[in-house]
Amino acid sequence: MIKISAKSLDNHLCLLFLARVWQGTTLAAVGLFMLSVSVTPRFSRADNHPPSAAFPPPIPAALGLLAPGRIADEITEVNAALLVIHGTKEHPLQVGDEPLEIYGLAALPKHLVVVTGANHFGYTDGICLDPADDQDNPSQVGGVTGPEAHRQQQLAARNYLHAFFSHYLRGNGSLPCQLLQQTGEQCDDPGDPGQQCSPGPVDPPPNCGRPLCSFADLDRLNVAVSVCSCVP
Repeated sequence: MIKISAKSLDNHLCLLFLARVWQGTTLAAVGLFMLSVSVTPRFSRADNHPPSAAFPPPIPAALGLLAPGRIADEITEVNAALLVIHGTKEHPLQVGDEPLEIYGLAALPKHLVVVTGANHFGYTDGICLDPADDQDNPSQVGGVTGPEAHRQQQLAARNYLHAFFSHYLRGNGSLPCQLLQQTGEQCDDPGDPGQQCSPGPVDPPPNCGRPLCSFADLDRLNVAVSVCSCVP
């Protein structure tokens, strides 16, 4: 029996997509996706004994992170296909440009999708914040605001997560063109580390480009994205 816990959730939402698993098994058909800070999963035996040589942790085949932060040290130990989704309206009090650093440190294959106008909490409608608290920037995905911007932000995340997991978990054909940038590859941190502490929204990464192709429904809504990719 496996117990899955998350470290220091800090009242953030942790979304898990898991199947039946066994200790020490490479999970070729299992993926994991999570939102926000300090949610690197820890796998341990149900009797609360930590993983060991006798009971190594299971290894997900693919990992999707929405606006991740505070896991730069842990991500270097992850050997799984990675998708990082980041927004240009991310708030510096949440994760700032940490998703760009996480992408840069991760092993291959990896993909970074930057959604223009996406904020930190817009990926879920389960968290409500008073704008006066200045804990997040307003979502402006697709050039709109309010609930419609959140809907489009969630649609963008859903499309890219579905394409990513369909390929890396199901082996559905060649790598989706939406996950590849038009001009070469960007394998390092594409951002400006100094931007993380600035008072405004995070600037778009300068070294990511347009994807090779886009999703028709996002095009109709004028949802703009840039993509970094680094694959073997």
